[in-house]
Amino acid sequence: MISLKSITDIEALKSKKVLLRVDMNVPLGNDGIVGEHESWRIHKIFRTVEFLQRAGARVILLSHLGSEGESLLPIADYMQQFIKVKFIPEVFGTLAEQALLHQQNGEVILLENIRIHEGEEDNDAQFALELAQYGDIYINDAFSVSHRSHASIVGLPEYLPSYAGFQFLDEIKHLSLLLTPERPFIVIVAGVKFGTKLPLIEKFVLNADIMFVGGALAHPLWRMQGVEIGKSVTDDSVDVTHVLEYPNIMLPGDVITDSHKEKNFEEIDAEEMIMDLGPATIENLSEILRQARVILWNGPVGNYIEGYSQGTLQLAEAIAQSGAISIVGGGDTVAVLYGQDVLSKFTFVSTAGGAMLDFLVNGTLPGIEVLRSD
Repeated sequence: MISLKSITDIEALKSKKVLLRVDMNVPLGNDGIVGEHESWRIHKIFRTVEFLQRAGARVILLSHLGSEGESLLPIADYMQQFIKVKFIPEVFGTLAEQALLHQQNGEVILLENIRIHEGEEDNDAQFALELAQYGDIYINDAFSVSHRSHASIVGLPEYLPSYAGFQFLDEIKHLSLLLTPERPFIVIVAGVKFGTKLPLIEKFVLNADIMFVGGALAHPLWRMQGVEIGKSVTDDSVDVTHVLEYPNIMLPGDVITDSHKEKNFEEIDAEEMIMDLGPATIENLSEILRQARVILWNGPVGNYIEGYSQGTLQLAEAIAQSGAISIVGGGDTVAVLYGQDVLSKFTFVSTAGGAMLDFLVNGTLPGIEVLRSD
């Protein structure tokens, strides 16, 4: 079991300046505000923030947003509904220095997107040192970006006493259950990009009793078998010819097409697109899941962006009713399920996508290694 320095190990927090790395990288709607179905990751940080506030710490939030250095102002605006936050539209400069100089106990300050500085992604030592001078303590509660060797993940612990936040610890606790799972162990892997999911399949296919491969991930496997997939989305970026050699790989038996027809997977026309799982596959999977002790699910099984979310919702309900330890991850999966009662029925919902996959494949992450207490 991984042993980390925990937020609860800090003896005195009152008046301490705490640099808290969080992940509030959520998609914004066309109106530039946080959508209801995308806010769940933000809510996951509140437990750590409120703990620090109650202890009288001065909280300095570090996060990123998007790939083009977008401003965190919409995130700050959303957070105001739940926690009073002072947004500073820079990381370094007079505004930041003055705000931090006059910060009060329990006050929360959110600095601008740290990725506007090249030093963040380059893990530049000088950038990390300048950030470290803002704080007395560093806490990482951004498990979902801890597969990145960035300055705010692995650089800051070089200069400050460093600890894991509550969400970070919850991620490790629950994801570690999958490294030596009880049996029967069922893995459901879906989505679009085979390149990101193939290491997970290769890692767990030997431990899983059944590995169901769904969504667009099934399409190149069908095509290898000579099955017509029409105009369906498919990822040909990696060689997956060996996947079908595993005896416990299970593919969908029927699908829903873009004409809203239920079809056997061998009945697809050249002009059709596969959009979702069919009812017979859902029923078959549900029966299998009822026998499971542990279930891992990553990736929606339908094209939910085009409105085909029924299969994902029905699969979620089947997992929730199975009685098994159920761990679900991936931002797209949770976005489909957000607002549904079924989310609260899972054993654990991970905030991570790539970090979850990397942890399950490698058993650790760069952000974990710098926080180890052993």
